[in-house]
Amino acid sequence: MNSIPNRTPDTNEGKSYLLAAIDGIRCAFPLAAVVRVLRAAAPTPVADCSGILGLINYHGVIIPLIDVWAMLHLPPREIDPDDVLIIMRSDQRTFALPVSTVERVVELPDARIEEAADLHPGLTGLLGIVAADKGMVFIHDVNAFFTGAADKIQNTLDQQVALNSRENA
Repeated sequence: MNSIPNRTPDTNEGKSYLLAAIDGIRCAFPLAAVVRVLRAAAPTPVADCSGILGLINYHGVIIPLIDVWAMLHLPPREIDPDDVLIIMRSDQRTFALPVSTVERVVELPDARIEEAADLHPGLTGLLGIVAADKGMVFIHDVNAFFTGAADKIQNTLDQQVALNSRENA
């Protein structure tokens, strides 16, 4: 079985981020966590699994496509052919995150980043926020952002693999 390199990033290390937008909300993700950026692909749906839109086959590895709209409390929507998928690796797993656009890689000095915990203790899943020319940029901690969905995702993957094994037997 193919596997994705087990690159476990320290998401607090470095100052390089991938800048993207999710339906107009500007986000940044630590570049150390980014595996690849791809054109959108329709996921294989999975039943009764909130938190993920489905599963995709990434070079022979089944990975979950995270429902970013639900996590950001945005109106639900389907994957658009113009969307982009960011393949990322957290401490727990590799996953795909759909975004509207990927802008570029940016260098953000620590002095420009307002730490999320200093702004409000309820801002979980964020490393910080940066005031930029075009508004705010939310820097996401890929380890914390998906922690709540981790068990659901793993259970769904296990069930889907077991189902596929029975069908192909």
